[in-house]
Amino acid sequence: MKRTISMSCAGALAACAMAIGLTAGPAQAHGVTIDDTDSQGYLNYPGARCNYTNQAVTIARTDQSLIVVCITGAKRYYYKGLRLSDGATIEIDDPTYESPGIWYAQNGETLYHFNQYEFYISNSSVGIIGYEPVLESRGLTRG
Repeated sequence: MKRTISMSCAGALAACAMAIGLTAGPAQAHGVTIDDTDSQGYLNYPGARCNYTNQAVTIARTDQSLIVVCITGAKRYYYKGLRLSDGATIEIDDPTYESPGIWYAQNGETLYHFNQYEFYISNSSVGIIGYEPVLESRGLTRG
């Protein structure tokens, strides 16, 4: 199922983030090797690893989450996230990429947004419900 995010939704989310002080921080480990990863994502966490022979185009880690955006052979993207506290995972088809290095993945009313500095989750009914600084990231581009 294809999920798209309207510019008004993305713009509203960015405005909300700025209003509560979620601004870009200092440079992170963008573009470097992240421990325990390979070209498909995290080695020891299947919930944060691309399926079969698919490649990761983006990998990010926070204190609480592991994030991977994967690309299929048909050039379709999917988002995989893992919450470290309880091992809960989510996979969302067709995340949206906005240059430079911003990804959005939407599951119903819940929107997952991340770049090299921050990861946050919002709900269209209640606003931002989670924020995590990105500790390290690699490949925040579209494949």
